[in-house]
Amino acid sequence: MKHGSPFLAAIAIPVFILVAAVTAASADANDLPFPHITWVDSGPVAEDAGVSAGLAWGDYDNDGDPDLYIANWRDQPGFLYRNDDGRFSRIVEGPIATDSHLGSGPVWGDYDGDGDLDLFLATQQNEHNALYRNEGDDRFVRVTDGPLVSDFGDSYSAAWADANGDGHLDLAVANSTGQRNFLYRNLGDGRFELLADGPLAEDQGNHVGVSWADVDDDGDQDLFFASFGPEPSVLYRNDGDFRFVRTTALEDETGRATGGAFADFDGDGDLDLHLSRSRGFFTPEVDLLLRNDGGFRFTPVESAAISESRRSVASSWADIDYDGDLDLLVLRYLEPNLLAENTGEGTFRAVDQDLAVAAFSSGHGWADFDLDGDLDLAVANWQNQDNTLFTASGVQGGFLRVRLRQAGPNRFAVGASVRLASDTARERWQRRDVTAGGSFRSQEPLDLTFGLGEAGEASLVIVRWPDGLEERFEGLAANRRVTIERGRGVVDEWAPNLWPRRHIAQAYAVVPDGESVESAEERFLEWRRKLDAYGTDLGGFVDAYIAIRERGADPETLERIVRFWADALPDLYATRHMEIIALRSLGLQDARDRAERDLIMELDELEGLTERDRRRIRREAEHREHHEP
Repeated sequence: MKHGSPFLAAIAIPVFILVAAVTAASADANDLPFPHITWVDSGPVAEDAGVSAGLAWGDYDNDGDPDLYIANWRDQPGFLYRNDDGRFSRIVEGPIATDSHLGSGPVWGDYDGDGDLDLFLATQQNEHNALYRNEGDDRFVRVTDGPLVSDFGDSYSAAWADANGDGHLDLAVANSTGQRNFLYRNLGDGRFELLADGPLAEDQGNHVGVSWADVDDDGDQDLFFASFGPEPSVLYRNDGDFRFVRTTALEDETGRATGGAFADFDGDGDLDLHLSRSRGFFTPEVDLLLRNDGGFRFTPVESAAISESRRSVASSWADIDYDGDLDLLVLRYLEPNLLAENTGEGTFRAVDQDLAVAAFSSGHGWADFDLDGDLDLAVANWQNQDNTLFTASGVQGGFLRVRLRQAGPNRFAVGASVRLASDTARERWQRRDVTAGGSFRSQEPLDLTFGLGEAGEASLVIVRWPDGLEERFEGLAANRRVTIERGRGVVDEWAPNLWPRRHIAQAYAVVPDGESVESAEERFLEWRRKLDAYGTDLGGFVDAYIAIRERGADPETLERIVRFWADALPDLYATRHMEIIALRSLGLQDARDRAERDLIMELDELEGLTERDRRRIRREAEHREHHEP
């Protein structure tokens, strides 16, 4: 599909969503300031070190926020974190938390169709791969029967998709060291069958990354394997009924690739491909961005920001600034990672953000883990380094997040294709796809997030379900997540409080040169008074107090500012929780201790908390008392 054509030819595709914005995301949408990416240096995820390889975001407990699994190598258990409104708790019981692996590529998927996400873990050096069935309440059972867990190889990455359109999630696994890859058909009763015939089952290689993508938009999922060389990466065309044909699309791309990230970066409606490349991780090589020209033909695209010779490991696409086009993140080995902003004109510019906290990055993924509307980032780091979390602040573009649900075993609509019109003439389009795994050792949430620029709402949403049924929805407001269920329409809406995100970030992310502490504090208090009507969030607060602290404010002033801000919160627990975090970050130990005691003393007054919540709060307080300086 090219510019001006909202639909491809009349063909069936798995799920098709077209969103047209009421007001054009203006042609200057790319002039929106790029958000600031901040390293989160405390908390369970940031403070746990391992030989971490890959990670997977997925809402395994169906509570609305993305949870996180990080795979560890060298016979270490993986890290499973439950996310409760942006606060992570590490699960330490059960086989999923205690089994040791040469873990590489985790991926969430509802293989048994019971409505919750299960976890598959690809493992290396001929160790048996692992499958954990989700039983609810943080309990997982390790599956011990069947080829999916009895087969073994040097498995790096894995990805789920409904390859034959029967509604059940099938699984592809990338194997290296001259081995054959695995493709398993889900038989629908908890059993899997390994594909044994055809070129996909017979080809051997050094494949480390795997991705499903409907490259030719014919309604089924084609399959890509990234090759670490010397043979080229390979793209298989899906001809239905588990018949896969090896295409010649990538035969000339002989560089060694670790992963391939599919996305419609140029807004023409089809999926383009970014290959992250290096020779043995240690020898630089030029990454490739390939524009999809249809018919399994790709044309290399050159842009100075992303065409340097580097040691790239993995890449991913996301609209970080919500200006309506996809930006690119490339992780690199022993070099600074690259974040490149899409200019909207077929080129990219490097963003001056420090994402090189660790020199051995591997799997990664974008997710709004703190539920403030922005896309945040998690990175798994090798060599016993702490894994890293980054949060975004100062995002000024609007967004729409779509969550699809349908009856049947593929309840999460894996394989969905999402297109969005960002102008009233509907000549410029965006596309997102629901994927369960991809690139290199990585998985992002199944929700679909895209930027609306300055548009205030989505005027039209068209959902085309797998059997061709089409449903339309109008007037969906921006800056929210909507859940659309087949046959029932929008069944749920959720919106974060974005007022502070927009205005506090503008007021404090950059403090004018020469401004005094007194002036900054006065401006802070002016905005604080306005929060009485609007509420607040932690992201805007962090921007505010960091800016004032950098102006040299004394501890008493900083503590007063924290208290002023916290008093604006209507919720007592949020007030005390924010105080504790902020005062700790400021190094105000005595004030932090006072806020901690206030929280414990006031637990009985907190409304809306379950007894489980109260126990958790006390445990957190006890942990801080015994483990923090």
